[in-house]
Amino acid sequence: MSAVPSVFLLRSPTMEPPFGGRGDGLITAEGIVNPGPHWDVLIRWGNLDGDDRAARRVLNRRSALAVALDQERAAELLARAGLRVERGSDGGRVRARQHYRVHAFDFQLVSLGQREPGRYGFQEIAGDSSRLADKAVRYAYRALYALGLDFGAVDVVVNSRGKLAVLNVDPRPSVGGRLGERYAACLRQYLDELAPALYSNVKLGADPEFMVQGENGQMVPASRFFPTAGSVGCDAIFIRTPQGGISRPLGELRPPPSDSPDELVRSLRRLLARAVALAPYANLQFRAGSLPFAGFPIGGHIHFSGLGRVSGQLLRALDTYLMIPLFLVEDPTTARLRRPRYGFLGDQRPQPHGFEYRTPASWLISPRMARAALALAKVVAVHHRQLMRDAFIDVDLVGHFYAGDKEPFYPLAAAIFSELSELSVYQKYAAEIEPLRRMVERRRQWNESVDIRRTWKIPIPQQTYNG
Repeated sequence: MSAVPSVFLLRSPTMEPPFGGRGDGLITAEGIVNPGPHWDVLIRWGNLDGDDRAARRVLNRRSALAVALDQERAAELLARAGLRVERGSDGGRVRARQHYRVHAFDFQLVSLGQREPGRYGFQEIAGDSSRLADKAVRYAYRALYALGLDFGAVDVVVNSRGKLAVLNVDPRPSVGGRLGERYAACLRQYLDELAPALYSNVKLGADPEFMVQGENGQMVPASRFFPTAGSVGCDAIFIRTPQGGISRPLGELRPPPSDSPDELVRSLRRLLARAVALAPYANLQFRAGSLPFAGFPIGGHIHFSGLGRVSGQLLRALDTYLMIPLFLVEDPTTARLRRPRYGFLGDQRPQPHGFEYRTPASWLISPRMARAALALAKVVAVHHRQLMRDAFIDVDLVGHFYAGDKEPFYPLAAAIFSELSELSVYQKYAAEIEPLRRMVERRRQWNESVDIRRTWKIPIPQQTYNG
């Protein structure tokens, strides 16, 4: 890529040029017809003309834009991804307790407006002005990502049931004046980040979840054995007991972050041994995977630091190059029940150190699986600028993913592993990742019924639990 990226803005014929013309020198050329080949970046501002192969990178790719401009198809895809969609009977107007308009560009907040019930127009507010505003912004990010878009305006409402919902997604917003300047600033940052780079200082963390099974197969709340805080603890999710108290069903291991996946696995083993010491009962079992008990989905969240901001390219790399191999070894039945409410594509949460990627199920099934998941996460994170494949731009594959249908992904996985094996950092972690590759090739899946104390070879005390 050239030192100064060449950028073609392809806009709708009925629109004025966004960014106030050429966007303070960011746009090399703009028009309403096919730009031809050899651009670094093509920005589709509502225009479906021409081929995405005209540029190395495309913002609001043609196939995604076509879906977003079709309200029925967009609503279907949003619902498939677990997002609520509101429809009004009079041109889109609905009864809403709150109405937000979120302008976003590649996971950056451009502008947030709020309209009070019964009033016209939006008043600009800060994204962190309230917990609800922050949730609306993250809901808008999720909607854009679910549609495969890189930017746009999303109307998010709080509906009559008090739930967030998407009212409309506009992939070609009118952005003149100050709003155009803000979009241009986000575009400038995006262009500054295009240079190929390796992220050699990536650190990984994790908080994989597990559950405890009693002698008769029933769920035993983790909070009977583990504290809420600490390196061995309970997740924040709670259920109310018949006596009016609360219990926390999910256990969680929280090892210190490390730049070494192997060290992280060694820490997990130590913490699992500590969990066994806190629940030293031979007639219990520790379970991992997607859904150890009906109604209780669990995850294998992976934390990243040293990567800068979360971008669409980073999340697409994780979804394609990390999640597809892990998806192919999950139990399809429980995976289907877990998603899309939990572990949807692009599921991430900001953290002070960076962010956590929440799409995978709990790979705590075995040390071999944990080692492969974390090593592959490291490779994808380090090389994510070079990993351009986005499997889920194909909306049919999105449906297969949420349905737990693995068959269409096997040929894709072979190509993914072949591409990954050419990367320099892959060779460093090949011994850890290759067992996962062989499982995928042989179409094997992990066993969620195992007692993970045994797969991790943790000595089990012979006390009996009578609770």
